[in-house]
Amino acid sequence: VTLADSLANLGQLEGALGRWDRAMTAVQEALQLDRQYGSPFGVALDQSTLALATLRAGRPREARDLVCDMLDYVASSGNTAFFVNTLELAAVIVGALDDHPLAARLLGAAQTARHDSGMPLTQPEAALLDELLVPAYAAVPPQEWDAWLAAGRALSQPEALALLGSLGA
Repeated sequence: VTLADSLANLGQLEGALGRWDRAMTAVQEALQLDRQYGSPFGVALDQSTLALATLRAGRPREARDLVCDMLDYVASSGNTAFFVNTLELAAVIVGALDDHPLAARLLGAAQTARHDSGMPLTQPEAALLDELLVPAYAAVPPQEWDAWLAAGRALSQPEALALLGSLGA
């Protein structure tokens, strides 16, 4: 276990306790070390953790930028679990930015990728997604949300990656 791993774990613990500023500080230090160590997975994981903490701290635009910075890794890694988690993270971020059609399509794409890979959604993951997407659900009629969600579910993995790439547009 490296110092970067320990700092990232500390950041996740601080985030779980709702101490977002402390979480971001620890993960930023981990990110700096993972960059120095040349760990692409560590960098991407730190960016993902930092994006969630930044979102929870009320800064969704910064969170979106962090996700955009890790998209090359997501596209090239072949890591299905990380791909799915990034789709879900992007969905909650763009939902917080009031782009409800994109949030629903990203969530639908994540659901398909989970299904196709045999990766079930755990109860804690479902609860977090529901908590973070409640404002998006409430902002649009259910039939619109369901139509966007279905459109996302119909995407292939390359199409879902392209949809992720549209975050920075």
